[in-house]
Amino acid sequence: MARIWFVVLLAGMSCSSHATGVPHFTIKGVTEKATLILVGDITEIKDLGVARPLQFRGQWLQGNAYSADISVRRTIKGPILDHITVNYTLPTVYNGYRGLHTGTRIVFLSGQGNTLRLTDPYYPDFPAVPDTVNSETPSLDPAGSVLGEMLRVLESPEASTSDKYRILAIDYALPADGKTVGALRRALISSRDDPEFAEKVQGELIGFGDFSELPNIANLLLEGTATQRGREWLLYAIGNHIKAPQAVPALRSLLRAPDDSVREAATQALWHINDRSTIDSLIKSLDDPDEKVRFYAVRGLSDIVNKVGWGGPSESAFHDHQQKYAAHWKEWAKNRGVQ
Repeated sequence: MARIWFVVLLAGMSCSSHATGVPHFTIKGVTEKATLILVGDITEIKDLGVARPLQFRGQWLQGNAYSADISVRRTIKGPILDHITVNYTLPTVYNGYRGLHTGTRIVFLSGQGNTLRLTDPYYPDFPAVPDTVNSETPSLDPAGSVLGEMLRVLESPEASTSDKYRILAIDYALPADGKTVGALRRALISSRDDPEFAEKVQGELIGFGDFSELPNIANLLLEGTATQRGREWLLYAIGNHIKAPQAVPALRSLLRAPDDSVREAATQALWHINDRSTIDSLIKSLDDPDEKVRFYAVRGLSDIVNKVGWGGPSESAFHDHQQKYAAHWKEWAKNRGVQ
């Protein structure tokens, strides 16, 4: 069995291009930069103690060294190996860098010879499932293979919920196509015993433009049976990610909800849809007891008929002049026979 010792040095990495926060992950970016991408089993992460300080954004941070033995299941990019040992260093104070994790993981490494580094210290690895056929040759499409590994985690009944959440943490990096939607639908089927995660997946489907679960989501919100965390996520997904007219029938049912926040999310979605089929619902929402609902109704109407001056530039401006805006639109609706 081949055994190669990779010394992974983070101290010499330059991260000055990231002014604040953790940068976004891209599958294309990490696969192009990596010289070795593998899927392997990490059974233990060893703490090796104090290491040389790391330079990070113009300052030196105290470092701690770690070591991970990886039994390689398959190689996506780079030389075919059976087993490797990876040494790496992390700062002792949190700066967004992550170490490797135990379990079956996709690992990204860059460099030459036996001296490599974690390709992206913010995203050094991701969960993978073990039950894929081993490959004797690297992939001809590393980015597609990495995406496939991630989607298999989402849809696998054996993958842990925490691993699935780790993939969904970079949902923005997944393509909005049939493969992703299909994996999410299968993830939903395998998560019926975990209501909170099922609600997470339902909201993700909305974000990827699939509204097949919207009637079920509406029932959860109207009946008050969603989990607290799931409810907040679903309302966010509805208010911020629905932009297609086919969602209007389900949204109309939510406008009858006794909960203000549900009506707010539905009206916000009608505003974002920006379609004339929503005019009657938005006109009715002008009399809603909740001010945010009325605000979204006015903004939606002004965008649909291109009457910028009747929309209010902000919520604060609407608060001061909402009766005037509502009167404009009610008169407009009356003159056009809109009920």
